[in-house]
Amino acid sequence: MKPKTLILMVVAVVCGLAASYMTSRLLAERSGPEDQKKVIILVARKNLETGAGIKLPQDMFHEKQVSEENMPQGAINSLDELKGRVLKRSLRKDDFVTTADLLNDKDTIMDNMLANGYQAIGIRVNVEAIAGGFASLPLSRVDIYATVRRGNDKDSFTKLLLQNVLVLAADTQVNRPDDGKPAIVAATVTVALKPEDILKVNLVKEFGPLSLALRKFGDNQKSELPKFSLEEFIGEAKGTKETTEIAELLPKEKTVTPPAANGPKTKTHVVWQFNGDKAEQVEFTLDEDGNSLSSRVIQRRDAGPDNPSAIGAPPPAPKQGVNP
Repeated sequence: MKPKTLILMVVAVVCGLAASYMTSRLLAERSGPEDQKKVIILVARKNLETGAGIKLPQDMFHEKQVSEENMPQGAINSLDELKGRVLKRSLRKDDFVTTADLLNDKDTIMDNMLANGYQAIGIRVNVEAIAGGFASLPLSRVDIYATVRRGNDKDSFTKLLLQNVLVLAADTQVNRPDDGKPAIVAATVTVALKPEDILKVNLVKEFGPLSLALRKFGDNQKSELPKFSLEEFIGEAKGTKETTEIAELLPKEKTVTPPAANGPKTKTHVVWQFNGDKAEQVEFTLDEDGNSLSSRVIQRRDAGPDNPSAIGAPPPAPKQGVNP
């Protein structure tokens, strides 16, 4: 091989190696975070409160891609892992969810469900006061209504006392039932309240019953409802069948009809009437002219010639009729 040809071959090899090196360097410089391996995690679509039950995970969370090296520890990446679980801490929009954010069988629900500044209090209820058991489901949100009864029934009223209250337990049950048992009938419902609200409940319950109204899941709106009294109801429904029925249950006021100032003057006259061996003491009401207006029998006794003292009066006259 000629020297010139050999030199050209060496130059070509060196140029190829240099081009390969420069290409690899250029690709390395162009690679960045976008070329790093990505993983999927789940983040909240909206603000979620403590105790929120996750029935439809796709409505509450969505997927987000992050680099593998930035993946939070314990982050959940499957919607199936969230279905049927319960949050034990609140999440803000776009917060990622981890296994530590969910209740499990080893958690003490009361400790985890009570936020700072809240306490648990039990409220005695009946079936009607808890919407047949639907308003006593643990982790539900309810409004508490108070009915205050007063001596004068017309002054009794109902008032919206507290709103958006978290239910912790129904009797001793702290877990929600399966889908086949959507309600829990309980005698005592435990709720989470601030100390100042506990004072209200303890006072008002001494004057009448409390009832719980179930709120729609995720409904955080506040209502401005004035108290509603029985007197207002009667005024609004005046003349209706319901008003008449309620009025019949209220204590009736006694009315006294004063005597007529210029009414007719009357007098009474009591006599004995005899009919064989029977005697009747009769009271006659007479007008000013002595005419009989009415009469009534005061008493009846046996009497006769052999028993004149039975009527407590002198022996009867031989003829029958009214004594003069």
